[in-house]
Amino acid sequence: MKPITKSRVQVFIQILASILILLSGPVLPLTGVHRILVLLSASLGLWAIVTMRPGNFNIGPHVKEDARLTANGPYRLVRHPMYAALLLFMLTLLLAHFNYPRLLFWLLLVVDILAKIAYEEELLSRHFQEYSDYKQVTKRLIPFLY
Repeated sequence: MKPITKSRVQVFIQILASILILLSGPVLPLTGVHRILVLLSASLGLWAIVTMRPGNFNIGPHVKEDARLTANGPYRLVRHPMYAALLLFMLTLLLAHFNYPRLLFWLLLVVDILAKIAYEEELLSRHFQEYSDYKQVTKRLIPFLY
């Protein structure tokens, strides 16, 4: 598969799975714990976007020619905080209003995000010499674990 086509397929699946999760049950969590998790995921996502700076941001896994490696803010804790925020938000919706279709869509999202991360990290390693050092000191999605 061509790199551009692969990227578009990954982004399409990510958006489709997210929409299906949103449409497969209530969106507003009912309990305080769920509200806290939604707030945490939204805060992490916004912090990551602000830290990344809009000109450096890209929804696809391809690296922009003039991109700079971001290793501060939430990127000190995990290499992919925007993906972590998305997965946490969607997991919160799944847990707050569980149903099997929603579980299936969340698992599809997880598999897609993990494949997208693997591809993106391959591209980042080619673009930035220092990326391999960054990978050694920072986890992918969950601080101190993964």
